[in-house]
Amino acid sequence: MLYAYLTSYEFKLQVEGIVEGSTQMQNDLEKVKNAMQKIWNQREKQIPIVLLNTSSMYGSIQGLAGNSISYIEALKKPE
Repeated sequence: MLYAYLTSYEFKLQVEGIVEGSTQMQNDLEKVKNAMQKIWNQREKQIPIVLLNTSSMYGSIQGLAGNSISYIEALKKPE
């Protein structure tokens, strides 16, 4: 009976279904990974621009206000 089942069309369809399902999951996972990598790369490029613009704006305000404006350690350029 086991041999008959393992050589049956029904068994073949079940194994194909399992393989197709896991292949689809792998493909979907790769798509999500690529999309997240794209978003990650965009953010990595945006962060320094935001920090530079913030620092420039702070510098302009400090130029007008002088020492009246508090020093912000976080805007210090890394060495």
